[in-house]
Amino acid sequence: MSTTFLSKEHLDKLLGMELLTYRADAKRANDNANNSFGRATTLFLLIMEERTKGDGALVDKIAEHFRSATAPEQAPSFDAICLWNYCPYSASIALAKATPHLWNAFDEELRARLTFTMEMYAYLESFATSDYNSYSTGPGLTGNYHKGWNPNYRLANVPVILFATHFFGDGDMKIGAARVNELLHGYNEEKYDEMVGRLKAYGWDRALNVWCAPAMQHEDGTYGTDAKTVTLYGGETYALDYTHSYVKKEVGTGLGVTNGGNDYLYHEHPLYEAGAIVEDLLRFNYSGGAVKSDHHYDVDRDGEAELVAWILDHSTSPYQGQMGMMKEFASGNRSSTGYCSHDFQLTTILILASGALGFYQAKENEELWNIITVGNGDFLYKNEIGYQGFATGSYGTSTKTHSEENEGTVYFALKYLWKNFLN
Repeated sequence: MSTTFLSKEHLDKLLGMELLTYRADAKRANDNANNSFGRATTLFLLIMEERTKGDGALVDKIAEHFRSATAPEQAPSFDAICLWNYCPYSASIALAKATPHLWNAFDEELRARLTFTMEMYAYLESFATSDYNSYSTGPGLTGNYHKGWNPNYRLANVPVILFATHFFGDGDMKIGAARVNELLHGYNEEKYDEMVGRLKAYGWDRALNVWCAPAMQHEDGTYGTDAKTVTLYGGETYALDYTHSYVKKEVGTGLGVTNGGNDYLYHEHPLYEAGAIVEDLLRFNYSGGAVKSDHHYDVDRDGEAELVAWILDHSTSPYQGQMGMMKEFASGNRSSTGYCSHDFQLTTILILASGALGFYQAKENEELWNIITVGNGDFLYKNEIGYQGFATGSYGTSTKTHSEENEGTVYFALKYLWKNFLN
């Protein structure tokens, strides 16, 4: 492994990125507005650079990002919708606390806001990802989320509670797991009121809108439960669909933030088994089977699958036939470098962060690492040449300049790190 981290070229570009904010342009929860994934990943990479160099040169810039992301009207909404950025942001907070010269440079108020952010993330991800909850909505009662769906949902959400565990355990995952579970079990009416009071005091109004969302009325006249009730006690509720055009009644059920008094589990793993959870996430992302250079799907449902996705120059992937293709190249009607691009970035962040924090070293598992190497190599080839993708019923071409949110700067930085730091 290289003893350097970012190249000067990538560092200079990241230093030119705008500060992290979560201001949304529309809807209640849209936390991917304003390129927040790119900005949150920028913050993560700057902290990794500062940890590598340790010379304090980036402390002020890092603090600026954190102050921006915790300012009134600029903090996250803490809803499980459109939140790829939550993974790098929570990793950044955990890494900052694990870097004494960085954490100690923050004033008491900023440290308090970041600690509360991690508390909110613990509540959110307990509701969104634990074995005891299976909702297709976040706390804000808006749809298009489920923990069992594709990797970009899992990779965005599940690592967040692992980073919170490290944060509250000061690096000891067993202590952290006990403290996070204590937070979750203590989420009662009094704690809810206290949380709402702090959100108001900080001016985090978008989070207030989510965690205080009113009950939804279905067209048949019946009501679900409100956000307060469902996060406190679980049960059934109603939610807006992702277009915000109608209310759904069947949005799952669960035991709420508290998990009914049970400790958090993810696929039967407790929080202190963070390494097993990371491995679970990585294996799912690279579970697309043997690498293929195209994808077929029965679009018109006539019993015969049509060619819907292919490499633009009709070449064959150099990894053809090897196991480890990304799942989102072969996930039913989806075969998309767009989704795989987010998964590549999120897995690279997860591998870097879990390694730096010491709770999982992916490269030490040779069998898994070979799968990851195949999957990433195949993705990078398809993304470089260009790929005629198919997702949510529509065609679209993605190339090496792919950037759904103008996040090219961090994509290329992570690609550089995959090739030069991790390999």
